[in-house]
Amino acid sequence: MKRILYSLVGLFFFSSAASAQNEVTQIHVKDFKQSNTGDDQVFRYNNGAQRLSSYDDTIWFDSFDSTSFWNIDNQVSGGGWEIASNVGTWYFPVNAAINSTTGGNYAVMVPQDPNSATSTLHRISLANPIDISAYSNQNLVLSYEKFGARFYDTLKVEVSNDGATWTTLDNNTDFPLLSTAGGGTTENPASRDLFVPISIVNGSDLYIRFTWDADRAGVEGIAYGWFIDDVSLFNVPANDLSIDKTAFFETVGISYEWYYGAIPAKQAAADEMTFSAVYSNKGSMDQTNTQLDLVVSGQDNQTFSSDVTNTLLAGETADTARTTTVYGPDNGVGTYTFTWNVSGDNVDDVPSNNSYSVDMEVTENEFSMTPLPVSSANVLGKGGTDEPYTITQGYFFNADDTITSMGVALDQEWTVTGASFQLSVLDENEAPIAQTSIYVTDNSMITGDMVYFPLPETVIPAGFYEARIEVFAESLFVVSSQDPSHLQAAPGGGFFSRTFLSFGGQTFIEDQVYLTIRTKADLNCNPNAEVVGAVFDVSAAEPFEASIEISDVIGLTGSIFTYSWTGPTGFTSGSMNIDELAVKGDYTLVVTDADGCTATGVFTVDGNVSVNELANEAVINVFPNPSNGNFNVSLDNASGSYEISVTNSLGQIAASRTVNASGSNQIVEFSDLNLPTGVYTVSVANTKTEESPSIFKVVVE
Repeated sequence: MKRILYSLVGLFFFSSAASAQNEVTQIHVKDFKQSNTGDDQVFRYNNGAQRLSSYDDTIWFDSFDSTSFWNIDNQVSGGGWEIASNVGTWYFPVNAAINSTTGGNYAVMVPQDPNSATSTLHRISLANPIDISAYSNQNLVLSYEKFGARFYDTLKVEVSNDGATWTTLDNNTDFPLLSTAGGGTTENPASRDLFVPISIVNGSDLYIRFTWDADRAGVEGIAYGWFIDDVSLFNVPANDLSIDKTAFFETVGISYEWYYGAIPAKQAAADEMTFSAVYSNKGSMDQTNTQLDLVVSGQDNQTFSSDVTNTLLAGETADTARTTTVYGPDNGVGTYTFTWNVSGDNVDDVPSNNSYSVDMEVTENEFSMTPLPVSSANVLGKGGTDEPYTITQGYFFNADDTITSMGVALDQEWTVTGASFQLSVLDENEAPIAQTSIYVTDNSMITGDMVYFPLPETVIPAGFYEARIEVFAESLFVVSSQDPSHLQAAPGGGFFSRTFLSFGGQTFIEDQVYLTIRTKADLNCNPNAEVVGAVFDVSAAEPFEASIEISDVIGLTGSIFTYSWTGPTGFTSGSMNIDELAVKGDYTLVVTDADGCTATGVFTVDGNVSVNELANEAVINVFPNPSNGNFNVSLDNASGSYEISVTNSLGQIAASRTVNASGSNQIVEFSDLNLPTGVYTVSVANTKTEESPSIFKVVVE
């Protein structure tokens, strides 16, 4: 595509570790081929934190579980190499250690006094050699995981046949220096895959060692430390191209490989996709005439290709390859399967890593950033802290459209009733252009599947928008569409994401919630939809009023509706049930579902409703609602003593007032209470009667 889309999930922010070198930011480094001569020629590439899982011939592997496998020299108090599972360095605290594949022990280089000019080199070496006598003239790769940052220091990876003469395979000098001028940490972890020179391979023994050396003249000893884990030796093929990352855009993004899980046909037809990928040569032989092909199958059948790369050297990663044809999935509603495939002149020894496929549904009216259906999502995102938070996802509308509703999946196992939330669509300036009502969860919403909530029908021009859920409760659990990288056991069993991210004084959760936007489509509504309810007239006993209660809505989609009542003398209401009806006549209810389909019911009040008696009853209201924490309670046509209390969601009293009403319209102000955001209950009771108190739910934003 000719634009960049993004998705804020919780909100992804990367915070820097505290250090004397000020700002620290994550960097992604393009690795390179280091050209030397003869057997010193070294190939290296970044494998995107993935091990060489496509190679099943693992010759040797060690995760530092046993300290006896390694020898450490120059160990001094407070510095040098250590093998443990809870060691940090002066720059990296223990909880910032390597996130290695296996976890557990790791080797860590703990620098000596970072300001000392007398610090020396430190080494950790394999105690006993690896027997490689059966692999003469074959392609061996040494792989390891690392994490760290460098200032003026060097980490070297070396191999030897005899433990005396060493050949350097890798160092960390391709990572920028971390200083006040910039630089950053490596990925955590970064993976290195290093071809072992053939002269070493043809020996019978292989020794491995890691060397830390402050070898910059005049600044010896300044270092941050290094973590090493999961060292492997593989026998690799000669010809192996591999897809590393893919995208529906001109440039492969860091945080996503997919586009939309679902997209309305109108938006899909107006779309422009430029498929791209990063691929690498993991074999030991140079590859000629490599290219990326994108195959569309399913609802459409087409193939697009990138320009040809004449020669891709062994161990190198190609620049982003992109197709030369812009594509729009305009062949109608259905499943479009996109397959990225990389090929070259040679027959590939490991074809399984040459391709990557993803499905996208073109729908009548559903727009979803989520690439997986709800049934495939097995991780729960916990909503809420003691303050509200938002989860936002980005959408690009390729054409003008009309939005009608939003959907969210609430987890059945964890979500409880009484949790409040609101769904919104925002423009590129983060201003709401359409919002649902503020909902309080009930059993009809907690299904583990998508439930749609009506939006005011809103026409929007093409452009960038955001779908947002704002949570006002601690107990809203939403279904996640992706497995987060860090899982913690939930209190009652199962798992959910508890990766909280803080930014600007607010706390967020790292997770991909399953949100959708629906657009207006040609409605196929049920003409027989109906509303079922009953009228209750009171003819003799107090309070001389009538009410209408709705028991069912038949023929509409979903369970979340909007209600619109009209009646005699200009009566209107947006409630499901209505009461205190003082005027006889027909009351008409129009119920609308999230698709815009309607059902209508007409209910007649014809009992002996006493208007004069009802006119003497108090009229109580709370406004504004929602509020910023300051709100008013109005008492009209009320007399006597009234007790007004404000309680939070835990039943704790936040404020209370006793008011003597005199019959005229009386306003009671509640201000300067410093109420945290949430839903509060306001109870207004006449202390001299046995009538039930008037109850209001007030939302504080």
